[in-house]
Amino acid sequence: MMPAEIFNQVSPSIAFVDTEAGSGSGVLIEGNYVVTNAHVVWPFETVRVVFPDGSEFDEAPVLNWDLMGDLAVIGPIDTDIQPLLLVDGEDQVIGSDVYLIGYPGEVEEFPQPAISRGLISRIRQWEPIQMSYFQTDATIAGGQSGGVLVSERAEVIGISGFTFANSEFGLVASAADILPRVERLIQGEDVDELENRQPIQTNAATSHIVTLDNAWDTAVFIIDEPINTTVNLTLDGSTDYAFWVTDVYGNNVLHADDVNQGKEVGEFTTEIAAPYFITVYQNETFSTFANLESNVNLMPYRDRDGVQKLTIGQQIKGNIDYPGDDDTFRISLNKGDIINIKMESVMLDSILSVDIEGMHYNYDDLIIDDDSGGGVFGLDAELSYEAPQDGTYFLNVRSSYAPFFGGYVLTVDEPYEGAPTPSAPLPTPTPIATEFGEMALYESSGYPLFKFQYPADWLSSNVPDDFGSVCTQEHLTCFANKFSSDILMILEEDLQSVGLGNLTQEEYGDLYLGNLPDDVDMVSREQFENNQGLAYEIIHLKTPNNLFEAWRLIYLDTETSTGFNVTYLRLLPDSRPDDEELLAMLEEYENQTQAAIAYSLSTLEVDK
Repeated sequence: MMPAEIFNQVSPSIAFVDTEAGSGSGVLIEGNYVVTNAHVVWPFETVRVVFPDGSEFDEAPVLNWDLMGDLAVIGPIDTDIQPLLLVDGEDQVIGSDVYLIGYPGEVEEFPQPAISRGLISRIRQWEPIQMSYFQTDATIAGGQSGGVLVSERAEVIGISGFTFANSEFGLVASAADILPRVERLIQGEDVDELENRQPIQTNAATSHIVTLDNAWDTAVFIIDEPINTTVNLTLDGSTDYAFWVTDVYGNNVLHADDVNQGKEVGEFTTEIAAPYFITVYQNETFSTFANLESNVNLMPYRDRDGVQKLTIGQQIKGNIDYPGDDDTFRISLNKGDIINIKMESVMLDSILSVDIEGMHYNYDDLIIDDDSGGGVFGLDAELSYEAPQDGTYFLNVRSSYAPFFGGYVLTVDEPYEGAPTPSAPLPTPTPIATEFGEMALYESSGYPLFKFQYPADWLSSNVPDDFGSVCTQEHLTCFANKFSSDILMILEEDLQSVGLGNLTQEEYGDLYLGNLPDDVDMVSREQFENNQGLAYEIIHLKTPNNLFEAWRLIYLDTETSTGFNVTYLRLLPDSRPDDEELLAMLEEYENQTQAAIAYSLSTLEVDK
């Protein structure tokens, strides 16, 4: 058939699908259902459907989703428009002419469909769900998703949805594989085996208690309010909590992370009549809780993925449910175990990372892979990992760009021939167990060798930006527990090189005190001697305005004229939590931290 004949025969049944988040295309099939891509209609329960004859359905129901195959069914709708058949076109010869019909780049309220022409370049396969894709050079632009691929006989042989390689070609799901999945969707079946992932508005309240287990854990809430609603959010926690607010496009409309403990506040105004997602997170390895409050209702979102513990040889199906979602699974490994991990998806740009449980989140230290797994679009992630120590490991999966949701298959297995070279971080030092918590050992690199214990969960990567320039000075090492506003600074000084080689321990302390700012008061100055016979001082400082409090250990090795200083600096919060439960938790934590600091200051050793 001629292109004009094909267009005239097919286009009356091609629907324009419109939502608050964007628009796409769809095809009317038998039973008056409209088939489109899942990413066109998610997460809406109803959408606007318009046909070329001007017929309009303002609240057409979204019947079911297939988030693994990127399919959705709308309807049924009441129309006399002739439906189209989905036809097996996989016998098409490579090089055959094909046509895309849909609504690319539409801005009109009642648009007309467009047609473009191309060739079948090849057929690709996605094994996890046995889906075939026609590769074509016919242009697929924004809004074409859910449109149809049509043969020279005017047969609908595919549903378009993806551009690839800078829009140089597109991939179109084969109707032969789509049809049985669509039939099951119409029957109400859970085709993708992911259960219902639509945001359900239940347990709505303006206040919620948030509990997080570790640095990878998050809590998600949904805001669904009319356009131009001003939303105020307050997150009150005893540790360093923060939150993002993201719209369905994946835009971050608000980020609150201004204080190290206490209240994070933020405000934004809704601009689309679609759900907004609040993601609450923390920077801590153990369980904590906070209180989230708003002037509008917040609905908790239950993420079904990442709760189970994986084993070698296991394959599971999961879903990235909302913009910014990441799923974190656990697996137990012994030192030297090597595993292969692969994340496959037809909707996502998959990203994998591995972390050791108990380590503080530090993105730069993770083993990460983006596109090594190949796949239909070359965007699957794959890595092999060698465990540096016995323990539990976090496997984190996410997507790097839109669409920010969709199904995936995660496989953990033994390495195979040709698998990626195993990666492994350096083993983490074994913490020193004390009654005040786990401690790490600091050892200087010079002579004499200073040794000093400090809280194991304090990291140099946590040092706030305000201290960044100070902590880069030579012979100065900084650690911080970001969530508690505590900074540890370790300084070694060669006094001989600055003409102070004849100082005594007391004079060294006097020199330090003589250089303090006028607005810093000395609370106490005490002499100590440890089991090694080392004599040192601890000076307790505080500002009258309660800006900070500090404890400084001063030790002078008179043989080498080397000074060793340890300073614990605590920035005091401007306010305390109003909630009694949160306040009690904060006070208990502060007492534990104070005890750990006191213990730490008693652990100085010197090897010569």
